[in-house]
Amino acid sequence: MIGFGLFGVSANAQESTSELLTLDKAIQMALEKHPATEAARLEVEQQQKLKKSAFELDKTRISYSSGQLNASRLDYQWQVSQGFKFPTTYITQSKLQGEKIALSESALQVTSLQVEHKVRSAWVQMEYGNDLVALLNEFVEKHKNWATVAEKRFTAGEINALERTMAESQYQQMLLKAQQAESDVVIYGGQLAMWIGGESESQFPLDGLTKIDMENLNVAGVLNNPELSYSHQQVEVMKKQHTLEKAGFLPDFSIGYINQQIEGVGGLDALQFGVGVPLFFWAQQGKMQAAKLGNERAAAEYENQLLTLATEYQIKSQELQKFQMQLLWYDQQGLKLANELIRFGKKAYDSGEIEYLEYIKSLEQAIQIKTDYLAVLQQYNQYAIDLQYLSGSFN
Repeated sequence: MIGFGLFGVSANAQESTSELLTLDKAIQMALEKHPATEAARLEVEQQQKLKKSAFELDKTRISYSSGQLNASRLDYQWQVSQGFKFPTTYITQSKLQGEKIALSESALQVTSLQVEHKVRSAWVQMEYGNDLVALLNEFVEKHKNWATVAEKRFTAGEINALERTMAESQYQQMLLKAQQAESDVVIYGGQLAMWIGGESESQFPLDGLTKIDMENLNVAGVLNNPELSYSHQQVEVMKKQHTLEKAGFLPDFSIGYINQQIEGVGGLDALQFGVGVPLFFWAQQGKMQAAKLGNERAAAEYENQLLTLATEYQIKSQELQKFQMQLLWYDQQGLKLANELIRFGKKAYDSGEIEYLEYIKSLEQAIQIKTDYLAVLQQYNQYAIDLQYLSGSFN
């Protein structure tokens, strides 16, 4: 996983012979390979196989008796019987299993959306990490050049030892920040590899952070979230379970065939019919009451899920608007101000209008603005992805 993350550092390098991994490809790999989606798919298959069990009859009973059954002579008796529930019970069991299949399919949709959400979040984190590394490396190069110039100017007697030391110190600090950012990218790569499979040798052709377009935000979008569909399907399952438990009060039936010999006379056949009546019904009544309570509980959980999703959507919408306002400032003023601090600071320092300490302070402000912008953009995109997840689909 660590080795996989290293590809993020060289994401903007020239294409190699290895396959380039796009976001869509990463999502596809995660949906195909991740154990969570595989387990959810197997659950669907398992429930589909159980469809056959809805029409399961009781075991066929075969018995043989031999001896003095009716007189002193040795006789025998063969008996075959088959028991079965009230016919409508099998229909109810089939409907219940159909609802369980639908529930497993809803669970698969939830899992797939969750996995895609994780991949998109990890991808945005990788984009942020790579952009930050590129930004810091740019300033590392500038600080390195300034430190070299400062050393020459000190040798020539143009600046004092303090200015030379400060230039070297600023270079080393910026180099350390860049190295830490590269280490973070390795971590981000490991997180992404966890979802798509660490055995891949693909490179990330990241284009850098771009603002995710979020228009027409509406809390009603949570109605499309698979988690809500899953909760609703649980209600349907419990309804059918309650109906099935009520069917437990219906009688059971049995039919049998007898072939016997009586006093040496063989080939005597008979048919046997039976009805099983639930005289002691308190156990079944408890099951039915429990199923009814389960239905009510599932309905309450559905309402709770709806409230939770709607509340979370509102909170994240407010957070998104907060970061959107910050991005508007950076786009209109902040980034321009940072570039002016760099340009005018260098110009003033080269002309002798300001001292090195003042120049470094203006440079640090510019770096801080640019790094803060990347952090705000990354947080905005993460909230945008969260809102898309809550809405049940990604743009």
